[in-house]
Amino acid sequence: MLCRNPFIRDPTGKVFRQIAFAGRPLEDAVQGIPFPCGQCLPCLINKRRLWTHRLLLEAMCHERAAFITLTFREEDYPSDGSVQKRDVQLWIKRLRKLASPRKLRYYAVGEYGALTHRAHYHAIVFGIDTADIGLVEQSWPFGHVFVAECNRLTIQYVVGYVTKKMVRKDDGIQKEFAVMSRRPGLGFDSVVKLSGLIRDPKYAHLFQWDSSIPDGLRHGRMLMPFDRFIKDKLCKILEYDVDSTAFYKEMMYKFWKARSANPDYYHPLLDILLSESHQRFLQIKAKHKIFCTRNSI
Repeated sequence: MLCRNPFIRDPTGKVFRQIAFAGRPLEDAVQGIPFPCGQCLPCLINKRRLWTHRLLLEAMCHERAAFITLTFREEDYPSDGSVQKRDVQLWIKRLRKLASPRKLRYYAVGEYGALTHRAHYHAIVFGIDTADIGLVEQSWPFGHVFVAECNRLTIQYVVGYVTKKMVRKDDGIQKEFAVMSRRPGLGFDSVVKLSGLIRDPKYAHLFQWDSSIPDGLRHGRMLMPFDRFIKDKLCKILEYDVDSTAFYKEMMYKFWKARSANPDYYHPLLDILLSESHQRFLQIKAKHKIFCTRNSI
C-alpha cells in the first residue's frame, strides 16, 4: 500500500485512523482492511492517474476533443483574485449554446499560476476541436483563449491540479477545484465497449488481470488503472459479484508470514504493507519533487 495515512476498517465495519488502530487486539490487526486516505502525496498522484484514464476513456467515445485554457485580461480580473466555479459553469453554458446542436461534455479546473499566482482555468471539452477556436473565443470575452489538441499529456496537465494544492486556509482566496459533466459520469459510455473487449479472449493482452474484473487497460506500452466508478459499472454489465475472500486471504498470508519469520513480531498488518511499498514511495516522492521544480529551473 502506497498511502501513508490510511484508514482501517475493522471486522465490525468501524473505521479508524491508522494511529487509533494501534494496540487493538491481534485478530483485528490481521483482519482490519486498510484503505487510502486520499490526501497524501501517493494518493493524490494515484487520483491524477485515475482521472487521466477516465478522460481518455471518455475521449474514445468522441470524434472531437480539445484542450482549452482561459485567462483574464487585467480589466476583467476578479476583484478578489479567486477562481470561481460559477465562471466555468456560465462559460460552458455559453459554449454549448454556440456549438448547438452538438452535445458537449467537459472536465474543467480552476487554479493559480505557479509563478504569477494568477487565477485561470483549464478544460478538456469533448465535442469540439481546434477548428472551433472561434466559438471558444466568443464564449470567453474576458481574456486570452488557447485551444490545443486533446491527448494524454494535455489531459494529465489538466487533472494535475490535484497534486498542486497551492492555496491554504488563511490565503483569503478560493481553493483550486474541478467541475465536470455528470449524468452519466465521464467514461460511462466506454464501459459497454470495454465489456465487449473483456469478453473477447483475443484482447486479453490489453488488460491487467489480478481479479475477475481487470484493474486497468493498456494504452500502447502504458498501463492505465480503472477507478472505482468504471469497475463498478463493469461489474454490473458483466454481472460479476465482488468477492473479497481472496483479498482477505492474501492479507492474512502476509501477516502470518512475517510472524513466522519473527515470532516476536506483533506489528499490525498495516505496518507490513507500508514497509513493502517504502522504496516505491521514495521514488514517487523524488519524481514529484523534480516535476514541481521544472518551472524554477
